[in-house]
Amino acid sequence: MNRRILVLGLALAAAVGVGAAAVSCNFADAVTCDNNELNLEARTRGDFGSDATARQIEAFFDATFAVQAKAEALMTSLTTACTNIGTALGLSAGEMQPTGSNPSDAQRIQAACTPVAAAIRETIQAAVPSGAFLSLQVTPPACEGSFDAYASCAGECDVTVTPGELDIDCEPGTIGIGECGASCSGECWLDASAACTGSCSATCTGSCTGACYGTCDGACTYEDTTGHCAGVCSGTCTGSCDAQCTGSCSGTCVAEVSGGCTGECHGGCDVWVTPPRCEVYARPPEVDAECHASCEARVSASLTCTRPSVAVNYGLLGGTPAAQDRLRALATALRDNYGAVLQAAREAGEAVVNLVETFFDSLDAFADSIATAVEAFACAVLAIQVSVEVSATFTASADACGSLTGAVVVEGSASVGGS
Repeated sequence: MNRRILVLGLALAAAVGVGAAAVSCNFADAVTCDNNELNLEARTRGDFGSDATARQIEAFFDATFAVQAKAEALMTSLTTACTNIGTALGLSAGEMQPTGSNPSDAQRIQAACTPVAAAIRETIQAAVPSGAFLSLQVTPPACEGSFDAYASCAGECDVTVTPGELDIDCEPGTIGIGECGASCSGECWLDASAACTGSCSATCTGSCTGACYGTCDGACTYEDTTGHCAGVCSGTCTGSCDAQCTGSCSGTCVAEVSGGCTGECHGGCDVWVTPPRCEVYARPPEVDAECHASCEARVSASLTCTRPSVAVNYGLLGGTPAAQDRLRALATALRDNYGAVLQAAREAGEAVVNLVETFFDSLDAFADSIATAVEAFACAVLAIQVSVEVSATFTASADACGSLTGAVVVEGSASVGGS
């Protein structure tokens, strides 16, 4: 029993007339939260009433279920991606599993992803020429919360709120996504039919300011073993481009803009053609602090991000043939699995980690305020107990994503043509 739960237990013991000296013996009898009231495994709760406090209690428990489910989903996604990559690099299952019995989700993530990040670094350094990097082209994941989910939660939690009147404008620091009819400050995402002057998620046909991976109708600084260009092209590149493509793009073109955007603006806009979607929902002024904490946690826990596409490119290989084979296996594994890592990185970013911790702090404070409501308080104690593990899972997810992202951009150190 940690200190916080003991303090809560003493408070409840006082509320129900159990002396502090008898807490260790009588606490379990005095404090009861039946499964029909709150079941953290099944993620179900009972009906605590219809008054304002009961609605807030139920909103907190629903939000607890949401962050629990999100933490579990992050663990599953990351451990699967890391295990797949590690297996491709020759790591055994035992090297990617936690030791001991009943490991936490955070320990599962750390055990699966930490050795894989190290293996990725070693693989790149052994087969990529000195001073060169493995080149990844990524379509950034687009993420957004649900206005309907926040409005629904607010309406359930706070009877003074009319969901249809909630403000859907993005506050400063959040990202608006939508069609912009004037000046877009941020990124402009263009469909394949539009001319591109930016990074291309698929095939670029035109000039490329970085390395071109495909065919080049001019001079190419170097070619791979198949005769395709894998360096800077002085003419027209037809293939993937790891920097700015100027021409046509068969996928999504992402360009930094400071003017008009004929596609979808991700950032700020002087004049929105339609109301923007927001990646993070700000607190509507009509919702009280307790309801806001629960609703924001629920929306952020249900944050949906698109799975980014990943293209992995590399030029002239170095190191031994075995090192080159391992690099090719890594490239295939990254194409299939690295998108899940990037998706998790957005869904378990620092802002979300901090929000989850803030939510549990709010639940902690709220529990103090309902100490005389014995059954609700007892259930709140149980809900608070999951906060440590859930917060640790979000933190471990964010740390693992950062470690893996750092590993794939590591500089090579192999000698070109080594054997």
